[in-house]
Amino acid sequence: MFNAVQSVPVDCNLVLTARVVCAAALGLAIVALEAWLRVPLRPLLDGYLQEAQARVAAFVRALSF
Repeated sequence: MFNAVQSVPVDCNLVLTARVVCAAALGLAIVALEAWLRVPLRPLLDGYLQEAQARVAAFVRALSF
């Protein structure tokens, strides 16, 4: 009835390294954009990301109960 699904083992260190590299690249891109535009973008992005994170957390909470 059910097909067996085999998961591919992933090295946790590789995932952590990829996350750190992506976060560093995103941070560098934001700093470069701020320098190019000469406008601080971090407060705007922080506000937007906090709102988006709150919405995702509320959605996950609604699904889990």
